[in-house]
Amino acid sequence: MGAKANALRIAPANDITDGTYIGDIKFGEAEPNSAAILADTNALVVDAAAIEALAITIDADTSAMVTDLAAIEVLLGTIDADTGNCATLLGTINTDTGNCATLLGTIDTDTSNMATSLGNLDNSVDGNYLNVNINIAGTDAAAGEGTISAQTQRVTLATDDDGVAHLATIAGDTTNIETAVQIMDDWDSGDMCKIKMSPDATRVQGICDNADTTTAREVVAAVASNYVYITSFIISVDTAGNYWLEDGDAAQITPKFYLAANGGVSWTSQGTTPFKTTTVNKAINVKGSASGNVGVMLTGYTSTT
Repeated sequence: MGAKANALRIAPANDITDGTYIGDIKFGEAEPNSAAILADTNALVVDAAAIEALAITIDADTSAMVTDLAAIEVLLGTIDADTGNCATLLGTINTDTGNCATLLGTIDTDTSNMATSLGNLDNSVDGNYLNVNINIAGTDAAAGEGTISAQTQRVTLATDDDGVAHLATIAGDTTNIETAVQIMDDWDSGDMCKIKMSPDATRVQGICDNADTTTAREVVAAVASNYVYITSFIISVDTAGNYWLEDGDAAQITPKFYLAANGGVSWTSQGTTPFKTTTVNKAINVKGSASGNVGVMLTGYTSTT
């Protein structure tokens, strides 16, 4: 509706008089339902205001629902993450359960092995004694006669045991015997020497055939802590030259003998002073100025003085 000055005027037709009906409205009379219409209009206005207020409430509730939906979405994301974590945890628990089962299986096997070992140990008990096999490096020790092997049991003697002292004496005697009896063959140079000593190493004898004595050749070996005395010797040669006996330090013991080809010399002390090495522990060698075959036979003895 607008102001009356601007309202559109409608002029009734000339033939319309009071009492004429225009539709359900009788011209010239008040509309009988206008009060009711006005009341209904006012009610509509009130209802429109209520509807507007309701719309505002709905809008607020909608906004709240949007906020709640966002919160629900966050919550659902958290639930999904927690569900994943639960799945991972359940997987770990499942793996640990498998490991426990494996460990329990190992423990069961070890327990069974221990039971077997204890049973074997119990079976090895004979009254008050324990029956065992001597074991060396995982194998039973050898018993009885046979070839010595890694499983042959060794017996260690105490250092102050009488057997150790006797063994040391035997070892010393064996060394003396090896020193006393020596046979030396030098086949590479064509030489052959035989050196003999008495068991107590006090008497010596040397016999040598040498192809060349321009390099000294041993006739009698050195004896530890002893001088070697010469009581007789024979030297024969096939090549003329000077020949003599000397010790292991090349110190001359006898004079130099000039021998003709196929000649020789012999000597014996017969009560005279024998020749000897200049110091202890020295061999007796034969030496010559010419190359050729030389034969030597020598006898003597040894002494610490």
